[in-house]
Amino acid sequence: MIETLVPFLLAFENRKPQARELVVIAVLSALAVAARVVIPIPNFKAIFAIIMLSGIAFGPETGFLVGAISAFASNFFYGQGAYTPWQMFAYGAGGMLAGFLFAKGRLPRKPVVMGVFGFLTTLLLVGPLLDTCSVFLELSVINVRTAWPRYVSGFWVNLSQGVCTFLTMVIFGNPLLEKLDRVKVQYGMMEDEDGVFESCHPAVNFLFFAAVIYGSVAFQHPVFLAISCLCAFAFSMKRNGKRAVIFNLCLLPLVVCFALHYSSYHHFGVTVLRQNFIGNNLTVESFVYGMVTGLRAAAVCMWLSCLFRVVSSDKVLYLFGRVSPRLSLFLTILLRFIPRIGREARKINLAQKGIGRGSNQGNVFRRLVNCLRIFSMLITWMISALALESDSRRSRSNRLRGRTAFSIYRFDNRDRAFVIALFSGITLTAMGAILGATTMFYNPRIIWKPLENVSAVIAAGYAALCLLPMGLEFWTEYRFQRARRKV
Repeated sequence: MIETLVPFLLAFENRKPQARELVVIAVLSALAVAARVVIPIPNFKAIFAIIMLSGIAFGPETGFLVGAISAFASNFFYGQGAYTPWQMFAYGAGGMLAGFLFAKGRLPRKPVVMGVFGFLTTLLLVGPLLDTCSVFLELSVINVRTAWPRYVSGFWVNLSQGVCTFLTMVIFGNPLLEKLDRVKVQYGMMEDEDGVFESCHPAVNFLFFAAVIYGSVAFQHPVFLAISCLCAFAFSMKRNGKRAVIFNLCLLPLVVCFALHYSSYHHFGVTVLRQNFIGNNLTVESFVYGMVTGLRAAAVCMWLSCLFRVVSSDKVLYLFGRVSPRLSLFLTILLRFIPRIGREARKINLAQKGIGRGSNQGNVFRRLVNCLRIFSMLITWMISALALESDSRRSRSNRLRGRTAFSIYRFDNRDRAFVIALFSGITLTAMGAILGATTMFYNPRIIWKPLENVSAVIAAGYAALCLLPMGLEFWTEYRFQRARRKV
């Protein structure tokens, strides 16, 4: 049982967690210990709920660590023994399963769902594991006849613990998760959504996005356009999850509407579909070109959504700080200020709702007045926030000549390998563009340029270029799993 705990602890140690992450794990473990020690009712402890909520908020690895540490620490009050490793593994397994199902989005974070999950996990997983510990430690002869009374007698204990877990997660689950999510977002800890590409050098990020966005704008061939759209869709979905899927799918009807609008005002082409109400021809060529133009814009939008997720304001300041310090400082303030405006607007609206003056309360005229009042408050906050930002920048001596800045970014071997692969893909794609493999004619008729041997190789190179970040992340994940199996 101790050997099963070692890989998790070694993996956590090799990951080099931040100090903030260690503090959060320690606080959650202390809260779980208190939930077991403070509650005076026997076999009715909230420790399992705290452990599972930790996994739901911060992922399976944190859930396992909180469970194992809280079991070990709480036994200083109840007494250590041979059963301690079993308890550490059982508690950690419950937290890890909760993180695997909820933190990864496989189950919704609703109170009833979390409560039912906690009840079933306590009754069917954590409790039987602890009963198995009793079977191995207390019975001299182990078989079905001698073991089943232990499981039957432990069922009522597990049922009581499951009921306590259910009530705790239903009543206190959402409030505690909101506070943990706020801590996670505010301090940037344990970002499971962030990938390897974010940790690359900022110059590498900008080079990649500049190349793929330029290709999305410049290439008119449908194969290259499809490669750009599909890769952008996949990368944005990996970065932003369900929100990216909804956003990307909403772009499709907009593309069709733009194509219809474009074909109604541009009448080039020889293949007439029909005539509109004023007698102008609607042609296949103009409609297809409108679709191509709309898809190019949609691809750019999807790549930009990934760009905003990967490239932070610190990277912008790092790249442009030496070239134009004032411009980079302005961009940094702007990029940081835009999301703050949205958050502050929601806070003001929530506060106004408490006194019946929310943006969706009252009749139409009343809502308009409420929105204007909220906007006025937001303007006042913006002026105050900008004044504070100015004072903060002045106190940091931003205007002094020759001021240097500390940077956490280093160009390492991984960045060099990525740049080599990136420029290889760019070179191959540029050769295809020079040879005309990426162009296509829509006026006066559509002239399809089939992909021959050279064109197919160039298209494959462009696809590899667009998939480089995902390939880097899959390769890193593969190496990590292989190293974990060797532990």
